[in-house]
Amino acid sequence: MIWIILLLAIGGYIYWKGISEPAELEKLIQGRPQQQQDVIKYFFGKGGFLTKRITDAEYDNIVANTIKESNFKQKALAKIGLDESQVNEIEPVNFEGWLFGKNVGWAKYGLDNKARSSAYQITWLFFLRHKYIFINIQFILTKTIEKLQQKNIFIKTLPTSQLLPIPLNSHFGIII
Repeated sequence: MIWIILLLAIGGYIYWKGISEPAELEKLIQGRPQQQQDVIKYFFGKGGFLTKRITDAEYDNIVANTIKESNFKQKALAKIGLDESQVNEIEPVNFEGWLFGKNVGWAKYGLDNKARSSAYQITWLFFLRHKYIFINIQFILTKTIEKLQQKNIFIKTLPTSQLLPIPLNSHFGIII
């Protein structure tokens, strides 16, 4: 009889500790949307016995859906006051990836050994006739924060008589 009571007590303790989150985590997720709660729990660490955490793949899907739903290219174009037809002479280029650093949020290695962060950035490079425009967009998945930064680089167009032809076997570039 004492063994049954002892087993029930141990089982109850494991069950209670397993379903309750630490007080610090509860404070962090209080009042936030479900997706932000899931992201915070993902970076907070392994949960208790019966707690649920999103997987690396689920987190990657959250990031991909945020990028898709936010339509950052259109936001970047709106920031510079142009539409897509005005920047199509040379196709715009974008670079994206996790943002790491002191003040950008949380980071961790997933089970697949890929580093992930709660912050992500996308940089668009638009080519216009006399300038390049860089638009850097950063978003943090644990907060409702989105930063757009713009940098213009003006270039001088040279008359064709001042341009030097580059031979095809030149080591100055890659011929595509």
